[in-house]
Amino acid sequence: RDKVRVRRLMGNLPSRAADNLFWLGRYLERTEATLRIARCLSGRIIGGSAASDRDGTLDRLLGLLEDWGAIGEADRVDANAALTATLHDARRFGSAYRLAREAQRTASVIQERLSGDATRIIGTLVDRLGRADGPGLSTSDVFEAANEALNLVAAVSGLAQENVNRVAGWRFLDIGRRIERGGNTCRLARTLSGGHGSADDLDALLDLIDSQITYRSRYLVGLALEPVRDMVMLDPFNPRSVGFQIDRIAEHFAALPPLHHDGLDEEPLRLARVLAARIASESAAALGIERIASFEGGFFDLQQAIAKRYFLEGTLLPDGEKRIGLA
Repeated sequence: RDKVRVRRLMGNLPSRAADNLFWLGRYLERTEATLRIARCLSGRIIGGSAASDRDGTLDRLLGLLEDWGAIGEADRVDANAALTATLHDARRFGSAYRLAREAQRTASVIQERLSGDATRIIGTLVDRLGRADGPGLSTSDVFEAANEALNLVAAVSGLAQENVNRVAGWRFLDIGRRIERGGNTCRLARTLSGGHGSADDLDALLDLIDSQITYRSRYLVGLALEPVRDMVMLDPFNPRSVGFQIDRIAEHFAALPPLHHDGLDEEPLRLARVLAARIASESAAALGIERIASFEGGFFDLQQAIAKRYFLEGTLLPDGEKRIGLA
């Protein structure tokens, strides 16, 4: 026992484990995004915005939920029914409950890489979202339930940052969350800061990316389109911005071991650096819907490259190519 060799790595990271960690991060982020929309929507209804929604902000928020599969077209007629379905409907693949259940299923096959606390909190999240109090909750009930569920998601995120070893598995978990957050934020920006860019839309957008306090501490003149777009899309200091996600993704790929020692960037790293360069050179004044959509497409291309490099081709490579594992 006094001669046991000290180790700091678990060995190679299997492709399947990396895949599951990547998707666990994505499912958790999707759950959070859906809950944030539900909380924003219910909060605006409680605050009386539904009666004075001249610019259609509430309708655009409901449209986002429909596009993500959290509600159906018929649900949009009754806002309370739509909010209840968003949180609890097991039939909707985009509801917070279904997404949390997918996160739980994914976590169950990689329990050895997660803390017991994280697994228990994900289970609690599924239990809370799976327990609807009736066919239709009140708007205030939805607001409180979304708040409680967001606290649980935040607890899981905190455990991932504090309790998971900073090896390749943690990187794939974080890459999954940041790719999902980047793509979701692009869609939110396209929907709520488009050609209309009303004050209600911009206010909802800042709510969804949790940047109200930061914005109001920087700008004392009220809501304006270009500053909001800069904070949402370009600001490298805002942990919710698209630019911040891209920078962190590029850092993760740069730290992962390459398959070939030829000095060339692998495709995921190359795409991440291209996106990072584009974001760094972009200006809020020129950032229209088309450019935001192109960044959203860049995240899609990046996730395809990740799947091809790390999750699919690894098992098909000749033996001579399998030189390097992921710790």
